[in-house]
Amino acid sequence: MIGGLSEAPRCQPTLSQLFKCNVNASIFVDEPTVRVGLVLRDSRGVLIKGLSTFYKVTFSPRLAEAFAIREALS
Repeated sequence: MIGGLSEAPRCQPTLSQLFKCNVNASIFVDEPTVRVGLVLRDSRGVLIKGLSTFYKVTFSPRLAEAFAIREALS
């Protein structure tokens, strides 16, 4: 814990020849905008792809997360 805040979890290595993808999506209903962020790493934790972007659409939370995963795989 640093200054009353807990540390963010660290990326854990995956099995050989696998990838780990962390995604997040935020929905802003007043704009209508969806913001998507993702980090794709290999089995050694090396960054393969990172993305932070927004789209002028409105999705449900579940669909927004699925959209982020689709972006990671493209």
